[in-house]
Amino acid sequence: MNWVSPIKDPECLEYFLDELRAMDVKYYILFQIGVGTGMLLQDILKLKVLDVKGQDFLEVFIGSKKIRRVFQFPQGLKKELEDFTADRNQGEPLFLGYQNSGSPLSREQVYRVFRKAGKTVGLPDIGAQTMRKTFAWNYYKDTGDIAYIQKLLSHASSSITYQYIGDSLKNGEREEPIESRELNSSLRKDGNGRHRIEKLKHFLNNVERNLDNPEKGEEYFEAAEYLISRMESLAAEFKKKSRKRSNKK
Repeated sequence: MNWVSPIKDPECLEYFLDELRAMDVKYYILFQIGVGTGMLLQDILKLKVLDVKGQDFLEVFIGSKKIRRVFQFPQGLKKELEDFTADRNQGEPLFLGYQNSGSPLSREQVYRVFRKAGKTVGLPDIGAQTMRKTFAWNYYKDTGDIAYIQKLLSHASSSITYQYIGDSLKNGEREEPIESRELNSSLRKDGNGRHRIEKLKHFLNNVERNLDNPEKGEEYFEAAEYLISRMESLAAEFKKKSRKRSNKK
């Protein structure tokens, strides 16, 4: 399974957007909103027509910290939205599934379309996270502010954010957690650390069992791939830091 990547090259991004528009303009609009806001796919699919109809911008609150972001619609996208929402009910889902179904578009269908468009234009590493990763990459490229992206995406450390956007810590840059805590006492108190590890083991056992479940969609396996890759990376970092601290004693 391929690692899902941001689309870093502006020309490749344009090719991909053109392909989405050719397939169905709603996928083009959806991707533009994702790259412009940093919203998760499931949150984009909850948008209503009234959220964008006649508007110049979209105001959203991202992540567990509910960080406010305002996406000013580019002129071209604004025109697409005007045509897309014309004569539509204000309260209906912005992105409908089958025509006249009244139901919102499914994540699985979006994933399939993104993958198909990606393969058509030579971008095989496309998935449900591509919009958010592309947003994060563009913001970092324009501002250099990895701390903001780390906070927005609720990542535990900047190294996770760098890996998320396909980059790495810069020379001389220190990895900083979002918050400093008394981890030693916290993990030991009332068996807190052991309890959390047991919960993780139970969760991972469920993930392992579902890897053989043919009913799980591609989006599930993409998420599982990301989870496993991140855990492998974090385990390697933990071993490295543990060895360093042992050598200092």
